[in-house]
Amino acid sequence: MQKAYTVSLAMLLGFLVLTGACSPTAPAAATRPAPVENITIVSVEKTGGLLTTRYQIPVSMSAADPTQYKLAAWLTTPSDGQDVALVTVPGSTYGHAYWDFPYQPDTYSFTRAMAEDGYTVLNIDRLGSGESSRPNGSITGDVQAFVVHQVVQDLRAGAIGQHAYKKVFLVGHSLGSCVIIQEAATYADGDGLIITGLLHSQSFPGQGLSSLTPLMENSFLSGDPIFKDVPYSSYTTAPGKRGEAFYNVSEADPQVLNTDEQTKTITPLSENNVFLAVKLTDRIKVPIFFAVGEVDRIFDAPPSKLTIESVRSGESQYYPASAGLTFFVLQGAGHDINLQRGAPQWYQAAGDWLGAESK
Repeated sequence: MQKAYTVSLAMLLGFLVLTGACSPTAPAAATRPAPVENITIVSVEKTGGLLTTRYQIPVSMSAADPTQYKLAAWLTTPSDGQDVALVTVPGSTYGHAYWDFPYQPDTYSFTRAMAEDGYTVLNIDRLGSGESSRPNGSITGDVQAFVVHQVVQDLRAGAIGQHAYKKVFLVGHSLGSCVIIQEAATYADGDGLIITGLLHSQSFPGQGLSSLTPLMENSFLSGDPIFKDVPYSSYTTAPGKRGEAFYNVSEADPQVLNTDEQTKTITPLSENNVFLAVKLTDRIKVPIFFAVGEVDRIFDAPPSKLTIESVRSGESQYYPASAGLTFFVLQGAGHDINLQRGAPQWYQAAGDWLGAESK
């Protein structure tokens, strides 16, 4: 049976004017060229029983190049945590705020929900966006996967937070889900994946990210100050378009939309080739938890809605039988399931899955 990777093609065609993406490749080595002793603490904040330490973590873009860049990361630890850590990777035009939203965090912070369940969460800004370094080079899916791989090594070695974690789970959203898929397919060092906001889309009528192109601005054409001093081509959403792009607005708090607009960041154009990582899912052998919004317009079109049955039927063919697949569909939610009113429902489902897989 010929598999149709329609979501990756739609994404790449949608951004054809923005990037010349190439197929992902697997680095030959899995070493860590940047010395971990250069990890530094920037700040420490305590909220209730949770401690959040902001780090600058030295990372390299490839095993062959020891040049160091700074990865901005926030480690949130509970007072009575387990030997389990999560690494969260945000999606395109998002930074760490997607996973630890500053507005009403009791409702909209995945980080807080998981930490209150006893899990340590390392929340990163992808290299080239947010508060991480912005190298004057090609930041591709290979690079981002290697960066996450270095972070996983650090967590297992006890270099971050002075605790050697026995299990590390990778958590991604949209483009971030592609990053963790490529990391898992290349290095196989995570104990499980939580994939959100991403499907192969082979049986769904959604238009893919090509439908988002009119809602984006890029550094070729825009004078938006968000692109100031960025040494590479990049893009973000046009002002006021995040609701249309990523939400079911009827199920969104207007203040969430305002906060999202204020905390948005950029995405390097070269990073878009990571969407091709969906071709690598047959290499993944660890358990996977999928969570998507019922009315994610990237993958469905009105009046249709995603269901657990349709998602399971569509996705199962792309993974080996040895990979355990669990599915969750958040009713009423659009693409950004963390930022819809029903977000705590999927946090609970993810926590239940982690509890079973962490034993």
